[in-house]
Order: sequence, then structure tokens, then C-alpha cells
Amino acid sequence: MQKKPRKLHGGDIYRYPDVIDFSVNTNPLGTPESVKCAVQESVAKIEHYPDVRCEALREAISRFEQVSFFSRQCRQFGHKKRW
Repeated sequence: MQKKPRKLHGGDIYRYPDVIDFSVNTNPLGTPESVKCAVQESVAKIEHYPDVRCEALREAISRFEQVSFFSRQCRQFGHKKRW
């Protein structure tokens, strides 16, 4: 009788380092260097609350998608008003 494979859940990389678990939001390739640099560059601003109107984000998305700034809606989690 063939042994049934063990199912793992929850990203327990410490006990099972060779298992890629798709039930959690992990990156099997590791953190990209660009993300590490962005974190290092912005750590001095960590105590500031994000822009509630998300204007920098909306501007970047609009430029990338080549659409009007006013056609993009963004909101922070838990914030009821959209911009």
C-alpha cells in the first residue's frame, strides 16, 4: 500500500525548509533586492502615517497605466472614504 503524502499548512519554514507551501503568502525565491532597498530607504519615515488620499500611489499608477490621475481610486484598509 502506497503511503499517503503528508499535507503541510501555514508556512512552517523552520521545521520543513524544503517545502513550498502555497497556503500562505511567501516567496520561494526570497525577498527581491529592490524591496530590501525600498525598506532601507524608507525606514526613517516609519513613524509617519501614510497619505490618507494615496496621492503618490495614484500618481504612480496613473503614470504606469497612462491614464488620468482622477480615474484611479485607492483607499487604505479600514478607511471608508475613497479617493
